[in-house]
Amino acid sequence: MKKMSLSQRGAAAVEFGLTLSFYLLLLLGIIEFARFLYIYNSAVEATRAGARTAVVSTMNSPDILQEMRLILEDLTADQIAITYLPLNCVTDCAYVQIALNGYSVTPIFWPHDPIVLPPFTTTLPAESLGNNN
Repeated sequence: MKKMSLSQRGAAAVEFGLTLSFYLLLLLGIIEFARFLYIYNSAVEATRAGARTAVVSTMNSPDILQEMRLILEDLTADQIAITYLPLNCVTDCAYVQIALNGYSVTPIFWPHDPIVLPPFTTTLPAESLGNNN
């Protein structure tokens, strides 16, 4: 067996360190991207849940925000827009539209500004809107 020369000592440790740092960066990037996709999907589902609640409750009911907060806990009322269509209807609204605007995701693994999700909109036909006519 040949002995390693003194100039090659520690080469394996340096290679391991360089390789490990690359793979850890890749792993953390995959985790952050998966987290972003999960929050994106949750925002879509919260918008749908809010629309489903809005079509069976009274106009501008607080239950809509409460239902959406079951999915996105840090959601605020100013990020939600509820529109009853046609515009300016009072009792005979044909559709309910829920929009989620300005919801942001803060990255965990790198120090950047929050990423603002695109606006989400769900429109459903109104059922009773809580009116028993």
